[in-house]
Amino acid sequence: MSRTWSTLLLLVSLLLSGCSEKVENTTQLRMGTWVSISTLGQHGAAVEAAFAEMGRLEKALSSHDPNSPISRINQGSVNQWHPLDDETAQLLERGLIIQKASLNRFHMGLYHLSQLWGFMSETPLSQPPALPLREMWRQQATPNLEHAFSLSKQPDTTTLRINNPAFGLDLGAIAKGYAIDRAIAVLRAHGVENAIVNAGGDLRVIGSKFGQPWRIGIQDPTDKERVIARSDLQGDRAMVTSGDYERFFIYQGRRYHHILDPMSGEPADYGWRSVSVQAADAETADALSTALFTMDLAQGKRLLEQFPGCQALWVDQQGEHQQSEGFIGQWLTPS
Repeated sequence: MSRTWSTLLLLVSLLLSGCSEKVENTTQLRMGTWVSISTLGQHGAAVEAAFAEMGRLEKALSSHDPNSPISRINQGSVNQWHPLDDETAQLLERGLIIQKASLNRFHMGLYHLSQLWGFMSETPLSQPPALPLREMWRQQATPNLEHAFSLSKQPDTTTLRINNPAFGLDLGAIAKGYAIDRAIAVLRAHGVENAIVNAGGDLRVIGSKFGQPWRIGIQDPTDKERVIARSDLQGDRAMVTSGDYERFFIYQGRRYHHILDPMSGEPADYGWRSVSVQAADAETADALSTALFTMDLAQGKRLLEQFPGCQALWVDQQGEHQQSEGFIGQWLTPS
């Protein structure tokens, strides 16, 4: 059983426990993970429309699909201008706000670095890539992170240019959050007022569960069957977790995970096992959780100050936790 599937089952069990009325739950595979949509009562057409919207975005924003618009940009020549549809252009513009605020710790240009580390493949590496290749990327890319690509806005179109061959577009740290938000928007357009969309542990809730908050469990990074914290969310709230347990390989006793630090070109090593972010939308929470994983606690708290209404929970390698003021959650004592 995959870790994301286990996380999903754990969340669904928390949602259904203690509830005598019916929560309808539907699960499908989208964006490389199991996505669960839970609603109060039956809303079959709305749920299917929400899944269809996530499927559309998967095709549009994927850097894994060789036929996607993003992949065609990555396959093009450096310094070539590529037209963008309005939706992708606006997503990139919003992403650049967080990229700039995080001093490039969240970065949308790491496609080739992820390729180098094998995280664009279904089969992970068995050992790190050769040191000269890593050094080559670092020397070429790290000094140029701020100018990895350019956006040009004209009255009738927006175009993008990759400025350096070390970079390629990878929206994986923001696209899933955006897809969750779009699924919520589709549900609302169909009249659904109370629901939760959960994509492998990244989620957004609207309304409540029969007048009570949606109870969300935060997974123990070291034990997929255990919950270490609990959050009761209602109204309109998102929570996304980035962790070193999602995609990784072990070499000579060391864990190499998929959350790459743009400053070093290596898996981020700031002592975190997971970082969970709560925000008004899943897109922002998605990008910020990645950024916070690639910086220390003081830097992370300064970044959060730039995004009012966003809070975070950090879990370190020893299982200890820190949380920012306002984080909705209760740390659970190990049994």
